[in-house]
Amino acid sequence: MTSTDDREEWQRMVGEDLKELLDLVEETGLEELEVADGERAIKIRVDRSAGTEPVEIDPAPAETPDPIPEPEPSTVVVTADRVGTFYRSAETEGAPVKAEGDLAEAGEAVAFIDSLNILHELTAPSGGRIVSFGVEDGIDVEYGQEVAVIELEQAEVEA
Repeated sequence: MTSTDDREEWQRMVGEDLKELLDLVEETGLEELEVADGERAIKIRVDRSAGTEPVEIDPAPAETPDPIPEPEPSTVVVTADRVGTFYRSAETEGAPVKAEGDLAEAGEAVAFIDSLNILHELTAPSGGRIVSFGVEDGIDVEYGQEVAVIELEQAEVEA
C-alpha cells in the first residue's frame, strides 16, 4: 500500500467510522477510547464530571515533532490554524508551494492542512523569506502548532 492509499484509508475511517466510535463511547460509558493505525491515532475522551457529557476528539501524533527554535525578533512563526495533516503541496505528488529559502508575500500560501478531507491554506502572516519548516510532509498537526518560520523583510521589521 502506498502512503497515498494509507492516507485515503485513514481519511475514510475518520469520516465514516467516527460516528460509530462516538456512539460506542456513549453506549458503553467509556471515558476514553484510542484507535491507532500505524503512525496515526485518534483519541476520544469524555468528561463525565461536568454533567453534560461533552466529547473531545484529540488526534494524537505517533511521534512528537522536533520543536522549531525560538523565533528571533525579526522572524514570524506560521502556526496550524486547525487540527489535521500537514502538507507542503496541494496535490499528493506535487511539488511544495514553498521551500526553505523561498520568498513569501503576506497572505500567500506556504503550506496546507487537510482536515476532514478539506484542504486549507496556511498563509504567511507577513512577507519574508522562509527559514524553516518544523513539520514533515504528511504529519498530523494540532491547533496552534508551529509549522514554519519566516524571516521578515527589512520593511516589515521597521514597521
